Amino acid sequence: MFPSMNVEPNGRRRPVLESARLRAAAWILAAACALEALFILRGTFGMMAAGVFRAPVMDQWSFLNRVRLWQAGRQSFWNLLWRQHNEHRMIVGFLILFLDQTLAASRGTFSTACAWTLQALHALLWCVIFWRVEKSAPARTAYAALALGVFFSAAQFENFLWPFQANFVAVFLLASAAVLCFIRHCRTRGAGSLSAALALAAAATFCMANGVLLWPIFLLMAVLEGAPSRTVVVVLASGAALMAAYLHGYATPVQHANPLLSILHPDLLTGYLGIYFINVWAGLPAFVTPVRAGVFMEALFAAFIGAYVWRRRNGGARDYAFYAYSALFLFGTAALTALGRVNLGWAQAESSRYDTPAFIFWICAASAAGLFLSRRGKAAIKILGMPLVAAAAMAGMVLPRQTDSVRRGADWVRQVDISGLSLALGAADPAAWSRLYPDPEMILSVLPYLKSRRLSLFSDPAVEELGRPLSAEFRTSPELRCPGLFSGFIAVPSAAPGLRVGRVFGKGWDGSARKRPLQTVFIADKRGAVVGLAYAFRPVERFSGSPDPLRGDWGGYARRTPGNNRLYAYGVLPGARACLIGSLALSSTRLKASKTFSTGTGAAPGAKSRL
Repeated sequence: MFPSMNVEPNGRRRPVLESARLRAAAWILAAACALEALFILRGTFGMMAAGVFRAPVMDQWSFLNRVRLWQAGRQSFWNLLWRQHNEHRMIVGFLILFLDQTLAASRGTFSTACAWTLQALHALLWCVIFWRVEKSAPARTAYAALALGVFFSAAQFENFLWPFQANFVAVFLLASAAVLCFIRHCRTRGAGSLSAALALAAAATFCMANGVLLWPIFLLMAVLEGAPSRTVVVVLASGAALMAAYLHGYATPVQHANPLLSILHPDLLTGYLGIYFINVWAGLPAFVTPVRAGVFMEALFAAFIGAYVWRRRNGGARDYAFYAYSALFLFGTAALTALGRVNLGWAQAESSRYDTPAFIFWICAASAAGLFLSRRGKAAIKILGMPLVAAAAMAGMVLPRQTDSVRRGADWVRQVDISGLSLALGAADPAAWSRLYPDPEMILSVLPYLKSRRLSLFSDPAVEELGRPLSAEFRTSPELRCPGLFSGFIAVPSAAPGLRVGRVFGKGWDGSARKRPLQTVFIADKRGAVVGLAYAFRPVERFSGSPDPLRGDWGGYARRTPGNNRLYAYGVLPGARACLIGSLALSSTRLKASKTFSTGTGAAPGAKSRL
């Protein structure tokens, strides 16, 4: 028998069975995308669970120095917010950091929470915009999965882990919301939507330097979208006033390229743009060089914007407006970055923070492609279009780099945490300090301020245990031991005269069947006082199935007190317990390690049971 037939509005007849199969295929693709998105979310949240920075990193030192000068009465609070940071006027970002210092003692938890919240709101905004014009359930599901995968890909780990980057995430959300409000004004002539667009653009301008791009984009939108002439006047006046304020006293950062000179090197700019956008894709063939990738991106961008302008001038493409103007802002952001940073080399374009605008650009392209395919004549293209685009984007961009990015992000946190311990223990370790800030003078000037006000790492409960008896906070016992090794003590320069300090390292596991690495290790002297602290090089969760030679390793710093010739390493266990890992005999001629469970370890002096 023949399958039953149904009649389409255009008079054609098609088999119901074929349509059902297409919808089933679309749902299978959407479900696959959803599972991939869950995998992305699990990995990125797992990376975050490895911990937040316990010490300031790079630009955070500059901000803390500003606050120190303000609280010392050497500058006004307005100057703290307004003074140029690189090429930016970071009023919004500095307010977030100031609230983090007020609410979270500069430990980064508030700033990081802001970054995650803003990114979630941005993903939701893009989903809502797409859902308003696309009614197919499989397409909506696939798009939501793509948005979650892109906005929460661990490839952007700098923006998720570094408290200073909350403003970097904020500027793109502000720009998307500003473009959406201005489009609404152009179509409804509403004063409220225009006011919202101008306010959001102003906030973006004083968030990051690329926010200034919104003002010329607004002018282009006013022309193409048929806004009233008074809108052009308002945008011109507002943009000119804000730009005059922005550029008042502006100076090109000495470490950046002069944009006027950068224009004279189009090959370098093109290569920078190519890496900036193509870096998020995996498995590219060898013939895709930076310059070729840049030429491709310039051609793709020109074709996308050109097609939109041509169709818009003919009264079409209304549903593509948000994606076209967002792509214009994102491409302008990359060009602005290249003009100022091309002197730092193409490798700088691979920074993980730039993956955020690159990902958003590609979701612009995916959104436009999905809408275009859903409006073609053939049923198969209409039904499968967006799910196929989403699946291809997830497979080509997000999934291949996720596991490695999660590991890199977690490792970066641990490197910073361990390097920060050098500050807490008084070690002037050049290798550690260089991971925190390139100029030691900045660290030395801000460090007393952090100590006196118990900010950042000096508000960490683990750091506060230094100098206290270990048994005051943890239950210890000679019988409570963990497998591992206290491997060594290497002396490093100290930040204070007469202080003897060194790096300590070893291995340690909790002794359970799963053999979890010990995450925090205290170093005690023979009296049981805490004289050092160490952290695991790897988090508890394994982010890769391959063998990890550093799994179980820990490292940190410890002081060598006068008359003390042996140090003891204790791992922290749940329930406020501390297990003995091993001890290390200190000698001017040699270092000797002892393993747990060996006859030479013995009971640790000062270890009192609280069981």
